[in-house]
Amino acid sequence: MVAYPGESRELNVVVKGPKSHVVEVVVKGLPERVAIAIISPDKSVAPFTSTITVKVSPGAPPGSYPFELAVHDATGEELLGESP
Repeated sequence: MVAYPGESRELNVVVKGPKSHVVEVVVKGLPERVAIAIISPDKSVAPFTSTITVKVSPGAPPGSYPFELAVHDATGEELLGESP
């Protein structure tokens, strides 16, 4: 994902998990001074599509800022997957 200071980008993720379990999507490793991630919905019964909006701060210094998406089974409280 490429975004410049003051810009926003969206990423749609299809979330799958155990049937009738609540699944939660989280973003890890994104410095708040650089950007914020808004996940909508961040938690639902699987399967569902989640939109992740990354809003880059207008004063963010140029650079690469890797982050991860993690999917947790909120019903069974276990990690279902991560993506760097």
